[in-house]
Amino acid sequence: LNEWDSELLAEALGDYMTIAHKDLLRIMYNKATEATGSELNDTPSSERHVGRVTVLFGAEVTDVDCDSEPPVVTMRSGDIYRADAVIGADGPNGIVRRTLMQCEGAGPSSDVFTGVSTYSAVVPRALIAQDRDLDSFYEYPQASSKRQRGDSVFIQFQSTISMGPGRGLMTEMAGQSNDLFIFVLAADPEDSQDGTWRDPANNTMADIVGPIKKLAALAGPAAAMQNKKYYKLSSWVAESGRVAVIGEAAHPLRPCAQHTYSAALEDGVFIGKIFSHSHDPSRIPELLYAFEEHRQVKPRCEFINNIEQTYCNLVMMPDGEAQEGRDAMMRANHAAGRNVFHSEGDMQEMLEETHQLFGYDAADDADEWWVSWGRYRNMEQN
Repeated sequence: LNEWDSELLAEALGDYMTIAHKDLLRIMYNKATEATGSELNDTPSSERHVGRVTVLFGAEVTDVDCDSEPPVVTMRSGDIYRADAVIGADGPNGIVRRTLMQCEGAGPSSDVFTGVSTYSAVVPRALIAQDRDLDSFYEYPQASSKRQRGDSVFIQFQSTISMGPGRGLMTEMAGQSNDLFIFVLAADPEDSQDGTWRDPANNTMADIVGPIKKLAALAGPAAAMQNKKYYKLSSWVAESGRVAVIGEAAHPLRPCAQHTYSAALEDGVFIGKIFSHSHDPSRIPELLYAFEEHRQVKPRCEFINNIEQTYCNLVMMPDGEAQEGRDAMMRANHAAGRNVFHSEGDMQEMLEETHQLFGYDAADDADEWWVSWGRYRNMEQN
């Protein structure tokens, strides 16, 4: 058992919660449109105009012209949009990131497969409840710790981890139904599928995880995606200063990484906060470059990426001296009633990393730039 220290998290002003992806999308949509009282349901129309916000569902961007003034976005439908700024939050394979890569002379082949794939599936709680042998996947000391907002349920982060040579499995609870989400890391360079969240995997979960087949046999369709060493953009902002990427389009993490969405939300908070200080369109390039300076040049996103890579290495460690040392440490800590990942020599480093991970406030970071630099431009203009 390994528990986050509640006092440490409180001191860092952080918390570790899980939420279903569909609930996250609903919360974000409702937040963006709350001024009108419009709420997202399960069958949205293709287009919604909400005040000054227009939401298009099922739309596909086919081209982004970063050099035109203003920048131009072309849709699959043929519709063309011109804007003061274009923010690409369309992921590692999105058109905006690909366009910026092309400007730097890079292409899709610049994202290199690492030899590890991630498989993801959901096991319905109702099926797990029928087999008492699977109760252990729900036996957490704080399993009833929930927060609810509308139809969305947040669950304090609780998971199980299974470690093996070239294989690692994690389960997490999320959503109102307490379904179990399974993520498997597998070293399979000879049989790798580079799919998407919508494409069914060639293998079932039971084919992949071996000894945990009883749980995996209950899983629904799996998704399979390659873990890649992604091309690192030299700049998140186009030369025009009016097209930028955020989230996984800017700093992609491995599929099912623990901090993918929190890092993306930090980007969004920073952008929103810094733009709230000025409505002058001429300052857009300045504000986007300030975002890049604080989110890319500063080491936070790289720090998060390193944490994710360390986690992968830990759970997939090959058999040998290092693996034996890891297992012996965990057994000794468990016998002594300590957190299984407890390490005396690394405690100070762990405290510093935890504070750095959970103590960051993107809005404060944006305000720091404004107070130190941005507001003086306003004074000069006045």
